[in-house]
Amino acid sequence: MNSKISTVSYDFLLFFKMIKGYEAVYMNRKHIIYIMNFILFALSSAILLTIVCKPLFYWQISAVDTQQLIGLTQTQVMKNYDQLIDYLLFPWINTLIMSDIPTSAQGAFHFMEVKNLFLLNQIVFIFTLIIFVMGLKKIHKTQSFWQYVTPLRLLSYIPLLLTIIFVSSFNYWFVAFHHMFFNNDAWLFNPATDPIINVLPESFFMLCFIVVVAIVQSWFLIGYLYMKRKTRQLVDKRVLLSANQ
Repeated sequence: MNSKISTVSYDFLLFFKMIKGYEAVYMNRKHIIYIMNFILFALSSAILLTIVCKPLFYWQISAVDTQQLIGLTQTQVMKNYDQLIDYLLFPWINTLIMSDIPTSAQGAFHFMEVKNLFLLNQIVFIFTLIIFVMGLKKIHKTQSFWQYVTPLRLLSYIPLLLTIIFVSSFNYWFVAFHHMFFNNDAWLFNPATDPIINVLPESFFMLCFIVVVAIVQSWFLIGYLYMKRKTRQLVDKRVLLSANQ
């Protein structure tokens, strides 16, 4: 019996499940909300993970002469970068203070705006994480895994497409991003007054973008493979039960 069923294609089993009325679930508003929430969860978690991944910056400066760029050793630069990231991430740190790198009023204002965006991202992450956990429990309860296979499969193609589009003309999108999220030109740093910019080149932000996209891609693939596996298990189980009746 098992060998006979194993020869039936997975697509036919899925179709059999649907036309027989097993778990007659349609893509309603709740399913769409779960998908949209998963997208926001994947994006916010990817941004947060990239921000806290300080070794990404350490690796980027390991190949440059920081003494020539900014007049500091790599160890000093890493220490000041840690102070900058701590300020951007933690709401209880109200003032940006880097031990060895001065910051102008314009630079401090821009970093304050960036801090607000990072804090907003953390709020989105926590909120979507809660909905994600609740939604996953609901999906298990209703056994509606198959409803998410195709959407997640389609979503898994988007990060790769975005990478090709954005990396090929990253400078354009980098500038467009700043015009979209900041209504001023405080992000245009003067190296003489804000030397931190010398160790934060555009190539570093492109690297961060690639890491974010890679993490989002991983989330979509994990979600797709998980839902596909659970659907296959569910369909096989119910076809077996039907065949034994």
